[in-house]
Amino acid sequence: MATLTQLRIVVLQTKRDLWCDRCVATCAVQIIYVVEESGRVPNAVGGLTYCEVCEQR
Repeated sequence: MATLTQLRIVVLQTKRDLWCDRCVATCAVQIIYVVEESGRVPNAVGGLTYCEVCEQR
């Protein structure tokens, strides 16, 4: 029987206009987040930096 898992992503902070090493411009965005799985307490903070111009992660 399949088990249903619910994920909830909570964005804690966003930072805009960060430096992108690939396209050499201030166009990147950083997102700091936590993930809660099936109502459990989040155990780690994650981060993602993404460039809006060159789409580099």
